[in-house]
Amino acid sequence: LVSLVPIAQELLDLNELYQRRGRPRFMVVLEEKSLGQEAGTHIAETELNRLLTEQRFQVVDLQQTERIQETDQLKRALWGDKEAANWLVTQFGSEILLIGRADSRILQERGLGGLISAGAQIEARVFYTSTAEIMTARTVVLGGPDPETGQPIPGIPAAEKELASRLALQKAAQELLLGKERYFLAQMITYWITNPTVVVLKIAQVDFLQLEDIVERIRQERLVISVLERSFINDLATLEVRTHEGVRAFVRRVARLKFEDFRLKVTGFQGIVADLEVVPLPKEAEG
Repeated sequence: LVSLVPIAQELLDLNELYQRRGRPRFMVVLEEKSLGQEAGTHIAETELNRLLTEQRFQVVDLQQTERIQETDQLKRALWGDKEAANWLVTQFGSEILLIGRADSRILQERGLGGLISAGAQIEARVFYTSTAEIMTARTVVLGGPDPETGQPIPGIPAAEKELASRLALQKAAQELLLGKERYFLAQMITYWITNPTVVVLKIAQVDFLQLEDIVERIRQERLVISVLERSFINDLATLEVRTHEGVRAFVRRVARLKFEDFRLKVTGFQGIVADLEVVPLPKEAEG
């Protein structure tokens, strides 16, 4: 017989780590066609954002991601280019990037009434933005029965092809994220929990002794795995930190560290890179 105790303990450990790390922020970017034509729509993307929000995840707003829809970086990332994927996420600072293609099509005429049904397909790749590694991938092809009920998708009047397309794309998005007992979503979250985040700290106006103090304090933080001092030139230090905490949560924690005669001020933030500055504390008046 296999003991369930180690398995139960592992699940408890994962849950505790998840609670500490917080929920990841998603960016969803889909190249979408409606009935095989470029339509400038974001039906599947909007539905995925809605579903993620319902699950209490933060998402990058559609208006922010629209401007990268036609970029070369998106097209390269769709083919698995890690550098292109990394460029995309540095624009908005998400922890998980879901990119792909969505398309809908008319399936068949239905009877003498001229009713039609539509199908849809979504191909998705998911990148862990901290390392630009692919977390998981999935393709959903929706046609025929409703994935939730198993019943045929109701026919729609032939004149309502756009409505049929929209419903099919929404159903495909639902199946992608929540189908098969939410396995695709669970894969992403498990990867997020079990793989450390890489955070790059660029600290300005720092001297050597202050830098030693900062590195030592960061290493003492419970969720920190390692701290690598990448460079120190002209009072500018670059640290690479691996942690079991999300980027924003970690930077917030670093900014709250207390030092004897200075504090750290966050001056900028983009993707996994945070810009900080050493600010001297006012000296107490003597006498």
